[in-house]
Amino acid sequence: MICRRKVLTALLVSVTSLAQAQQASSLRINEICPSNIDQWVDPSFNYGGWVELYNPTSTAINITGWYLSDNKEKLQKAKITQTTSVPAKGFVTLWFDHYSKWSKKTIDMKLDCDGGTLYLSDVQGTLVTSLEYPEAVSRCSWARTIDGGDTWRYCANPIPGKTNAGSKFANERLAEPEIDTPSQVFGTSGIILKVTIPRGCTLRYTTDGSAPTESNGYNSLTGVFSTTETRTFRFRLFREGYLPSAVATRTFIKNTLDIDLPILSVTGTEENFYGDSLGIFVKGVNGRPGYGQSDKCNWNMDWERPSVFEYFTADGELLFAQESGIERCGGWSRADTPASFKIKANKRYEGQKYL
Repeated sequence: MICRRKVLTALLVSVTSLAQAQQASSLRINEICPSNIDQWVDPSFNYGGWVELYNPTSTAINITGWYLSDNKEKLQKAKITQTTSVPAKGFVTLWFDHYSKWSKKTIDMKLDCDGGTLYLSDVQGTLVTSLEYPEAVSRCSWARTIDGGDTWRYCANPIPGKTNAGSKFANERLAEPEIDTPSQVFGTSGIILKVTIPRGCTLRYTTDGSAPTESNGYNSLTGVFSTTETRTFRFRLFREGYLPSAVATRTFIKNTLDIDLPILSVTGTEENFYGDSLGIFVKGVNGRPGYGQSDKCNWNMDWERPSVFEYFTADGELLFAQESGIERCGGWSRADTPASFKIKANKRYEGQKYL
């Protein structure tokens, strides 16, 4: 009887382990976004790359202690240390790029905007699934058109941790908007500019430093804009069946003081610069003490925020313009005014790795 019980117990354990393994093998990498410029804030309070997993089974799958890697010869490269379970018929989002001693809620690995292969392995280091993904398109993801399905396309409106049903997919991207007037420094006269709106396209724009989306900003029917004050316009084209264009930026600086010096312009949003939660130039609520400060200080964090970096000559002519990241830098000097910061190029900003 004792022997039979042992055999039955062993059989039950074996059957249970087999069922769990079969469930685990059903797990799918459903979506990947290496180029999240300014859309979704990760657990480290950065705009990190992310991967979405989908569980098509009727039982939750615990992936705590599993591994992710971009190297087939080193499958146990980055361990999922946080308690993580993919719910039945549900999704979970894994965040990348910003793992540090201050934030261990993200994966200790970076996603490659040039494309690559992502491997997911179980606690024993046995490969469960993998995904070969193409070069990233900024502010878009590479996703299954049907959750768990076999067809992949670029997604124009990615939402991590949610179904892909209802998302917009395409393989071709609209060209950046054509604008007849460059960024510039001007005097007493105003500025008038014209943005070309191709047939079938919608032109969206903002003046608060944010990137236009279908839900953020305003429509323009004429493409004609003017200003008599310092102002930054950001433009983006949309069309059904296409990925949105890159964001075009034009900054116009009114020189009321008649200053004959070069000008460095850095454009971003109020939230990312001075917001209590995400702002890098304030004390805020999500920072840490240190560098001579006893209060929490956002400026002490190694956060990167999206920006547009423009450089004007002493004659007011635009010499250089590029989307890039802005970070605080220094030690105790982080509390000083004016604030110290650095501008960094990164491939996720439209593939522009260098300034």
